[in-house]
Amino acid sequence: MKTAAAVGRSVWGTQWFKFAGIKLTETKVWGKYSSNKGKITKITDYGCQVVKNLVLGKNVTVSKQSKAFTSSTATFKCKVRIERGAIKGMNWSTREGYHTLKANAGGKVTFNGWT
Repeated sequence: MKTAAAVGRSVWGTQWFKFAGIKLTETKVWGKYSSNKGKITKITDYGCQVVKNLVLGKNVTVSKQSKAFTSSTATFKCKVRIERGAIKGMNWSTREGYHTLKANAGGKVTFNGWT
């Protein structure tokens, strides 16, 4: 009897902040997971990174927040923190958000956005 083998999946998505049509900051969330017979079986890894930061006086940091899966959806979430100000530690404005990526058992991204 032949059994189906698990298939490794790899997905990613980017989000950015624009001004005057120019991407000033860009972040990326990626995830790896396994599926078998059309169902997600486990998450093997995930992460986040700052891809681009073109604004002086703007510190952008990312950190892993959570990963979860059901039989049909894998979810990866990273926290994005933007600190604006002249000197690090003396910020006049701080903004935080969550860059969330969701994918199905077939390896297709079904959501890539801010939550």
